[in-house]
Amino acid sequence: MHALVVILGKDLRLLWRDRAGLIFLTLAPIVVISVAGFSLANLYGADPTGQTAYELPFVDEDGSELAHRLRERIAAERSVNLRPVADRATAEDMVRRKLAGSALVVPRGTEAALRDGQPAALLLYSDAVKYLERLNLRAKLLMTRRSFAFSKRFATKQRSD
Repeated sequence: MHALVVILGKDLRLLWRDRAGLIFLTLAPIVVISVAGFSLANLYGADPTGQTAYELPFVDEDGSELAHRLRERIAAERSVNLRPVADRATAEDMVRRKLAGSALVVPRGTEAALRDGQPAALLLYSDAVKYLERLNLRAKLLMTRRSFAFSKRFATKQRSD
């Protein structure tokens, strides 16, 4: 063990004296990884400009105005490619087969429950590996929820005035 420490110390002293070698030893992996990443990005479905929109299967089981407005707002996002699908099994299958990182389902009775003051939830199927996509989509959904709440409060205030 002592011999290993001595050899390692000697090599580190030699490397510290060779500043050009130290710089190239640091920069070479960064350059190689960057070039490989940019050149292979198309193979993995990424846009070379880095502006790839997330695929988001959308299932509207409710058929309500709320679901329609939610669909419109998410479709307006440039970073999301909204794909309406027939049922939640299809959406879940798309996530399972890695065709999408997440899928959003508006369950039947969502708007009615909210209108009656009851809790309601949207279903977000997600691939555990694509956590950044899931976090971005959840953030967009939260922003959409806030804008719905604001527009509802504004409409209620206008009616009372």
